Amino acid sequence: MGRFENSIVTLSGVDMLNEQLIGRKMTVTSVCTGSGMTDVSELEKITELQDQKQKGRLVSLEDADTYKRIRIQLSNAGLGESYQLHQVLVMAALDEPAVPGGYQEQSFVVMQDDVGINVPSEEDAPGWELEMYCVIALDNKLHIDIVVDPAGTAKLKDLDMAMARHNADTEAHPSLRPVTVELTVPAEAWQEDESGGDYGFSAMVDCVDAAVSNVPIVTLDKSCLKAAGDAGLCPTVEALDGSLHLWATAKPASELTGWVTLLGPGSGAGGGGISLPVATEDILGGIKASDSLTVDPDGTAHSVADVATDQEVSDMLAQVFDHKSD
Repeated sequence: MGRFENSIVTLSGVDMLNEQLIGRKMTVTSVCTGSGMTDVSELEKITELQDQKQKGRLVSLEDADTYKRIRIQLSNAGLGESYQLHQVLVMAALDEPAVPGGYQEQSFVVMQDDVGINVPSEEDAPGWELEMYCVIALDNKLHIDIVVDPAGTAKLKDLDMAMARHNADTEAHPSLRPVTVELTVPAEAWQEDESGGDYGFSAMVDCVDAAVSNVPIVTLDKSCLKAAGDAGLCPTVEALDGSLHLWATAKPASELTGWVTLLGPGSGAGGGGISLPVATEDILGGIKASDSLTVDPDGTAHSVADVATDQEVSDMLAQVFDHKSD
């Protein structure tokens, strides 16, 4: 036989459900346990437990097609004496327009077990905990909220379920999810570009999904690899708002096709997701291009300041040491 077979929605619970059907908000607010017993015919009239022993914790409310399942936890933390648990009373409340932010709790569901469950004192069984469910046969269209007790214990299965729901949510962290779209670079899109350094040609291609914060990764169709190789296609692609910027050492002889994957900020690759500290004598970090330092499209840095050659350095050292010997 199952436990808590004598379970029922109370009269006040029925009234709240009827109010909920006409638009009132209903919230499960608390749960308590007791050692008393009530005649089964009188259970629906219960408004409070006759011999309440302690408060339980509301952990979650699960919606299914034909029922609501309330998850309850009970611990013996702070319990001075053991008792036989016979009754569980779930309380709920309707929104109270006259009392902003306030609830007027009423009994919702009462569960009673004739045999009962022994709840030991904290001294007798430190860390004892019980988990149970209150299942109510209700249509899923009925929306009921719950006040979750933050002291509830999260089990490993809870974390697994929460992660599974999060990973299945296609709307979760949209900026972190990579987007892959088809890429076509027409042969006529390439133009001479003196700013590209060794890469004397560049092409701008429309890409509505691209943004300046993206890190683009291009994968070419294998039929285009020879043309790309002959043209010296730069492995670096720049993402702009609504377009992509590509470079090559020569104008490709034919159209290039493939795909581009746009990584968002924080996705773990490229500049969009990395925040570097400022470089110092003691800290490895980021630097920026300046009048005396230029950076090629492929990321190669060059100094444009006058720098002494190895021979010039040798000549200067010789002059210094020869001067000292005199």
